Amino acid sequence: MLRRGFTIVELTITVVVMAIIMALIVINLSNSQVSARDTTRKGNAETIARSLERYYDTGVTGPNGVYPSTDLVGNESSYLPDMDLNALNDPVDTTPVSELVAATNATQTTSGVAPALSSSYIKYVYQPIASDNTLCTNSASQTCVKFNLYYYLESSSTVAKIESAHR
Repeated sequence: MLRRGFTIVELTITVVVMAIIMALIVINLSNSQVSARDTTRKGNAETIARSLERYYDTGVTGPNGVYPSTDLVGNESSYLPDMDLNALNDPVDTTPVSELVAATNATQTTSGVAPALSSSYIKYVYQPIASDNTLCTNSASQTCVKFNLYYYLESSSTVAKIESAHR
C-alpha cells in the first residue's frame, strides 16, 4: 500500500518539537533584553558617579573637595552641567524623565534602599553623606564628604551601589 502524507502522530510530534524550540528562543531573548537593560543602568549610574567626581574635583558650583547635597536632585543640569542628562533616563521607558531621587536616610547598605521596579521606572538614588555620617541635605550648612549611588538590577532583583572615590 502507498503512503501519501504524514500521519496525525507525526504532525503532532513535529508541532510539539517546534513549540519547544520557539519557547526556548523566547526565553533566551527575554533574558538578553533584561541583561541589556541592566548593562544600560550600570553604565548610566557610572556616568552619574563620574560627573559627581568631576564636581568634587572642580567645584563646579561651589567649593571643590565636596559633593553636592540632596539639593542636586531636580537641579542636575545646574550642579552637573557636563553630564549627559540622558543618563538619568530609564532604559525601559522612553519618556525623558529624571530618575535621580534623593535618599531619605544615611543607612549605607543596599537592604531597604528604594530603587526598585515600580510601574516600569527604575530610579537612581543619590545619598550624599556628611562628615558626621548623616545624610547631607544642605550644602550651605553641611560638608558632603562622600556619596553612594544606588540602582536596581532587574536580572537579580537586587540593588547595586556605587561608592564615591573620596571616602
